[in-house]
Amino acid sequence: LIWGLVEVLLAKSPVFWLGLGGSLLPVDRYLAGLARWFGEGGLATVELLIGWWLWKVFDLFRKEIPLRRFFLFGCVAIIGSHYLGFLLLSEENIPSTKRVALWQTNIPTREKFFKEQLTALPLSLNTALKEAKQLGAHWMITPEGTLPLGQELLEPTPIPLLSGGFRYFENRQRSSLLVFPKGSINYAAAIDKHRLVPLGEWIPTFPWLATKGLSFVGGVHPGHSSRLLGLHDFPVAVAICYELSDGSSLAKATSVGAEWILAIANLDPYPIALQRQFLALAKLRSIEMSRELITVGNTGPTSIISRTGKVKSILPAFTQEIAFVDLAFSTKISGYVRFGELPLVFILLFNLWNIYILNTKN
Repeated sequence: LIWGLVEVLLAKSPVFWLGLGGSLLPVDRYLAGLARWFGEGGLATVELLIGWWLWKVFDLFRKEIPLRRFFLFGCVAIIGSHYLGFLLLSEENIPSTKRVALWQTNIPTREKFFKEQLTALPLSLNTALKEAKQLGAHWMITPEGTLPLGQELLEPTPIPLLSGGFRYFENRQRSSLLVFPKGSINYAAAIDKHRLVPLGEWIPTFPWLATKGLSFVGGVHPGHSSRLLGLHDFPVAVAICYELSDGSSLAKATSVGAEWILAIANLDPYPIALQRQFLALAKLRSIEMSRELITVGNTGPTSIISRTGKVKSILPAFTQEIAFVDLAFSTKISGYVRFGELPLVFILLFNLWNIYILNTKN
């Protein structure tokens, strides 16, 4: 339990934390279904208990101590946990949907600020918006960092656009999700990235140290910690890049009204393995929050994931394409969204009290 709770705390730190809780996916989705009640910290606790049981079975067998009852008890507990996860992941029909266009730009970070790309991007974006409109999309979404600082659209957008980009706010540069209403060339709303990559995006400011960070975009500053963005009567919980590893922040946004989750990312030049990790985290977040989740990356993954952790549609990595998906909304509150880590804390305190009582008696 301590390990599980510490994993939750580490996920809120500047470090991109991948713990035991997220390691079940994509292999064991039914056991991961328990996250709908207990979150990622609860999954880590269950995994460690299973590991302890396996070690204990081996230890008893090695010492030639009878272990039949202990072995059967563990098997029943593991099978029962999978069945409970299966029940928690039962599908339900959600009639309210919107058709959404997802634009995977396939523009590598090292090429993003080349003159050729800066010239071609507005034209490509304009063409993608027109195609999305013609094919019946209600919105279009682009990856993290798509638009450079101060970039306007060439023409008024024919449909609402949610685009990753940069902006100045309170005299500081931010990495943001920018919302362009239909018929506008400028963004009207935004949510800024809160958790920044140490050194790569953010370096502490000192009077004797003048630096803008080590990344191509220079230094950026964090925004507000809230991940909730009101959007066309369908509020969304937003994760920009590795903010997706922090489930508790997205749970807080879901508890106050988010009806779906959006994760935009810029995962170039990292290998395809990181895209798989990002997708696994997205599956876990969709299970925890009981929400459909869209991911849009510059080189991938660009996908939509059901509220039960299934990938409904995904574009091939490292290609420039537009995907059209039907996004379902939900207002159902999961156990994890409602109670967070409180059940784990209470169980931990109860166990510590029992240990204290036993030691006192002895």
